[in-house]
Amino acid sequence: IAVKRSFVWGGGGGSLRGDVRIDVYGNFFVYDSYHYLRDNAEIVVKTNVTSVYGNYFYFYDKSKLTVDYGAILNVHAYTLGYGAYTGKLVNYGLVRIVSTANQPVYINVEIVNSGTIDVVTGKLYLQYNAGKALGGNLRGKKGTNIYFSGIVSLTPDAHFLLQNTNVYVYSTTNVFANTSGLTF
Repeated sequence: IAVKRSFVWGGGGGSLRGDVRIDVYGNFFVYDSYHYLRDNAEIVVKTNVTSVYGNYFYFYDKSKLTVDYGAILNVHAYTLGYGAYTGKLVNYGLVRIVSTANQPVYINVEIVNSGTIDVVTGKLYLQYNAGKALGGNLRGKKGTNIYFSGIVSLTPDAHFLLQNTNVYVYSTTNVFANTSGLTF
């Protein structure tokens, strides 16, 4: 399914499930609570600056939220994935974390990243499977906070530029770094 203008997934939640893929060429706007990707469902952000707001966006099974090359996903105060569920956030473009101190962003689902994750404001928590095979670029703006927990296993292409960022690694975190691109 190709959406040429806007794909708005509104309040009250609901599920996208089965062998379905939605390519969004316009604005992708999710708000309010409890949206689910299940089975093999995939949403692909293709071009535009896009946004997710609200509370919970859960990924199950082999489902994926994909940010394509050149696309931008703005994430405001959202939980992406839940616990050890097996869906993925796949990023080839730019994921911008735009949160507040009181409304952080939690990413719990595995991140497949060969693009850039940019923490622009507020707090980002990478938990559960998020850092399972984390590559690409991770950047933090001055005064932002990034929290690592769970297993963090960096791929050889990982490059973190976090010189102005507060980085917290929980005591239960296992970090396996197979990269030379860490700049703290």
